[in-house]
Amino acid sequence: MISPEFLRYLSKTILFKHHIESRARGSANQVRMAVSELKKFSFKFPSFPIKESIGAILCAYDDLIRNNRQRIALLEKTAEEIYREWFVRMRFPGWEKVKFEKGIPNGWEYKAMQDLIEFHIGGGWGEEISSIDFSEGAYVIRGTDLPSINAGGFSKEVFRYHKASNYKSRKLKSGDIIFEVAGGSKDQWLGRTALMTDDIIAYYDNRVICASFCKLIRYNKNIISPYFMKYFLSLYYSTGLVSTYQVQSTGISNYQFEAFLTSQKVLVPTEDLKNAFDKQVIPLVKQKDNLSLANIKLKNTRDMLISRLISGKLPVDGLEIHFPPSMKDEKVTVNS
Repeated sequence: MISPEFLRYLSKTILFKHHIESRARGSANQVRMAVSELKKFSFKFPSFPIKESIGAILCAYDDLIRNNRQRIALLEKTAEEIYREWFVRMRFPGWEKVKFEKGIPNGWEYKAMQDLIEFHIGGGWGEEISSIDFSEGAYVIRGTDLPSINAGGFSKEVFRYHKASNYKSRKLKSGDIIFEVAGGSKDQWLGRTALMTDDIIAYYDNRVICASFCKLIRYNKNIISPYFMKYFLSLYYSTGLVSTYQVQSTGISNYQFEAFLTSQKVLVPTEDLKNAFDKQVIPLVKQKDNLSLANIKLKNTRDMLISRLISGKLPVDGLEIHFPPSMKDEKVTVNS
């Protein structure tokens, strides 16, 4: 008898993946393999209690990762709701005592997007191999990575080499916002964004740029908070307003970024309110980052344990194993 949890983790081992890769046929995006070839996979299975124990250990890691993802989503939702309550519904602290003219609180003013920006530049892609001209190694964040970053899924998948001058002007800093300006599809708007924080920059070893289909936007912090703009742009995207400046040509979408800068207006609140918003939201973003980094460590530990546990290099005999909630077995513990 095979525990479904054990079987799931067995499928993630290098041994199983090698079996699949060595027998799969077809092109990169249409790989196929006969069921008969899959059945040829052989493995020395441990006893059922040990299989259950291994599944329970690894499931416990997945449960922690899943719980952290839920907390990340809740923190992001909370920050978004604060933004909506204060700056869309206009129920900010002390709003009852503020005078409104044509729906605008006194002291607030509309500014063009370009008047809020200190610096912006397109991203880069670089080369796979270092050379005299392409000497600066750095990670690259693509447009496709932005939703994952917002959900707490940081990835060091792309590392490339760049010209020193290009890297210097494009190196991301805390407070920068990445804005996707090209690519996309008919079902996917451009304009996806992500805010770079101290923790995200540190995760990328302080060597990261955005890809060539993106823009680095650095807002003037004396005028507007990058945290305010993070949630302005998030709402701008989710409501579909972002599509106003999107054009389709020759199968690829492009964003009319200059028109966006000159025509798009932002209602800027008072300095006190901007500071109050940061005080509310920055701790939430910090908690999100901490949970995201914790998940990376949990995933790395789980992946290291998978092969060691399943191969028997790390024995579980004699351990008291507690079954996590996600396992269907009603037992509380099992002693192997």
